[in-house]
Amino acid sequence: IIEILLSERNSIIPHKNKIKSGDWYTYLFQKMVEGLNDSSEIMHINKNRISFITFNYDRSLEHYLFENIYGLIKNTGKSRKDLYDIFKDIPIIHVYGKIGYLPWEKGFYDIKEGFKRAHSVLSYGYNNIPEVYVSTQLKNMIELMYDERKEKPEIEAAKKLIISADRILFLGFGYDGINLKILDLPDLLINKQVFGTAYKSTNNEIIHIKNLLGFKGLTKRRSDICDFDCLMLLREHLV
Repeated sequence: IIEILLSERNSIIPHKNKIKSGDWYTYLFQKMVEGLNDSSEIMHINKNRISFITFNYDRSLEHYLFENIYGLIKNTGKSRKDLYDIFKDIPIIHVYGKIGYLPWEKGFYDIKEGFKRAHSVLSYGYNNIPEVYVSTQLKNMIELMYDERKEKPEIEAAKKLIISADRILFLGFGYDGINLKILDLPDLLINKQVFGTAYKSTNNEIIHIKNLLGFKGLTKRRSDICDFDCLMLLREHLV
């Protein structure tokens, strides 16, 4: 957990102007707000037909999107609460849990850097917390890969998102058999359009990934696993 917190603190998001090579968060954000010309239109950003399922414990994606969207509306009289009321309709599911709730997820819209013990709220990148807190409340919010989790509501919610999706993008995914099985993949991919990253993989490794995803009987629609990083896959297949 401490390593994840340190990574959050050391990340470039959201307020530095440097753009890292392969920065797909910025590209995704720009596409999500493309064509939204004023604050009233931005407040309909939840109408984007996009959902996120992640096996990561960090909160970087939701933090990045929320803070950057808020940056577009904060001088128009809109509050963080106003944004949260619509942002919560953008599904972001952590299959294995996450290291804590961001302040705005629990109604602490103006919390200073820190944490709220009773609510497992932890500001993004904050790592100056007692070890006992890390080993109790925060540890209880995450599960290791091999823990029993078949009945978790997050898993069922993730499956519903996959079922309702028209196109599935695997970004930086390791295609581990356990992770696939827990979401009923490849069964739920039938008749969907599927694209995935396989950065610096060999042709044989890509064939293996396609077999894991059931490409032969998957769909009649064009799908592919590409030797792309996440940014390139989004540029080619997001829309």
